[in-house]
Amino acid sequence: MVSQNSWNNIVPNNDVQFQRTGAGVTQVTMSNHTDNTSATSNAKHRSQVGGAAGGDAFVEAAVAATRAWAWGLDNTDSDSLKEVTAAAGSTDPSSGTLLRKMTTAGQQTMPLQPCFHAYLSANVPNATGAAASWILACDTETVDQGSNYDNTTFTFTVPVNGNYLFAANVTFQNITVLMNRFALSLSKTNAPTRSWQTNNINVGAVQNAANAFASSSTWLVPLLAGDTIQFAASIQDGAGNTATAVGISGTTEFTTVQGYLVC
Repeated sequence: MVSQNSWNNIVPNNDVQFQRTGAGVTQVTMSNHTDNTSATSNAKHRSQVGGAAGGDAFVEAAVAATRAWAWGLDNTDSDSLKEVTAAAGSTDPSSGTLLRKMTTAGQQTMPLQPCFHAYLSANVPNATGAAASWILACDTETVDQGSNYDNTTFTFTVPVNGNYLFAANVTFQNITVLMNRFALSLSKTNAPTRSWQTNNINVGAVQNAANAFASSSTWLVPLLAGDTIQFAASIQDGAGNTATAVGISGTTEFTTVQGYLVC
């Protein structure tokens, strides 16, 4: 029987469960307001807990006992909104593996999103100057979500298909007036190889009074899981490869690489 009134029957200490066993049909639970004349004719589903000392309010999706996802309010973490998952039959915002978090101020973080930053810890003499290509040997990591950057081979391995934003900053000392044609490049080193190059600067003409030169670049590139990425710099036409790559000095990072998955 269809009623125009609210159904507000409370059955204490009980769950309400709808179950269907027939193959090939969809189990549907719906809040449906059919009025189309008023902007306040809303349809709403609400999960609510008793107060600050209560549990979480959330919605869960699960595949039997193999995988569960939950989305909702974490009552133990300043009422933040969380998306979590677990390799189990059930989970909740307080205990699942955190995928996304939004604070009540609207600040959003994704702690498993691939992201890295590394810097050069010490000067590297004779890096380039007469056409030698120097791999940016950024050996000290400050961020490496997902552990995808190798600070011994200076290589980022792509964990998942997507569009990635990379950036590099490099500073060289001992620049001479003969040195020319500076290039900063991003390279996919696995087959099929590909390179993205920026800058073609006469560094001998633009060096500062301390015979130093600095440059930076960014690249947005589509990549596949398993692709390997390195950063390189080169200077040509000098009498020798005598330019020094500058490492950190005090708290200033002069040569860095970084990147993250955008989408």
